[in-house]
Amino acid sequence: MNSKVMRLLKIYDKLNDGEQLDRNNLAESFQVDERTIRRDINTINDYIDYFKIENKKVIKIKNEKKYELENKKRISKVVLLLLKIILDSRAFNLEEKNLILNELLKRVGTEDRKFINKFIRNENYNYVELEHKSNIIDKIWDLTYFINEQKIINIKYKRSDGKRVNRSLSPLGIVFSEFYFYLLANYENSDNTIVLRVDRIEDINDTSRKYKVNYKDRFKEGEFKKRVQFMYSGEYNRVQFEFEGGNIEAVKDRLPTSKVRIIGDNKYLVTTEVIGDGIIMWLLSQGSKVKVLEPKRLVEKIATEIKNMNEKYNF
Repeated sequence: MNSKVMRLLKIYDKLNDGEQLDRNNLAESFQVDERTIRRDINTINDYIDYFKIENKKVIKIKNEKKYELENKKRISKVVLLLLKIILDSRAFNLEEKNLILNELLKRVGTEDRKFINKFIRNENYNYVELEHKSNIIDKIWDLTYFINEQKIINIKYKRSDGKRVNRSLSPLGIVFSEFYFYLLANYENSDNTIVLRVDRIEDINDTSRKYKVNYKDRFKEGEFKKRVQFMYSGEYNRVQFEFEGGNIEAVKDRLPTSKVRIIGDNKYLVTTEVIGDGIIMWLLSQGSKVKVLEPKRLVEKIATEIKNMNEKYNF
């Protein structure tokens, strides 16, 4: 093979592997002058531009005689962020966590791989898998297929009390919240949405039956997540409460549908839309910073819970 072609291919391979290449070292390694290396880099960029390969190009490091592939560094930054999220989520067992980490790290170059591994080493070493220890990657993929194809499925599900049940479901969506992935579904021939933990699904079978949902009426996971807290399904509620002496930004982040009105010095009136009673857990976690105003049913539930808590501490 032509020596120039071999040189270009080797340089391109090194760049694709995420290496940062020194012009002097390249010239010495291939026994050519630096002008030849500059022309090689221009040729590689012309090739990338002509075939529009992943919108990337070879760039020169400012004030240095070094080159790197532009989008490789961007990929490395994205991989680092994804790995941090995965480790913090604790959503996967050890086997699947390691699989995901290894697959993502393959996307970055050698030097960046070393850098990222060093940065996440402690978190990775001290990673604690959840008690269920189930494999969920294949389940999520299969469920996503059935959702896309609008197929009714039959599942074997292990409830929180350990009892196993069989259910025929129309799967609607998958969301992640507080450690777990959840399947949102309707019972066959029902419009009531139920929430099931994916790790508790032990078997999934295609019934060969289909359900029909028009695109405009499809289940919107994002809208559901805005209104549900701790994955408690249930009825739609309009909740209003006073919030005082805390960070209102954290409230709006936790309850994305909130409308906030200032009613005093660091005191706010918050109106929000929620699904189910999961919000009770969050409201109680705010202690005296929150006073719930409506609905009456929710106010009574919270008052009863506070009374029961007081009795446990003999107040």
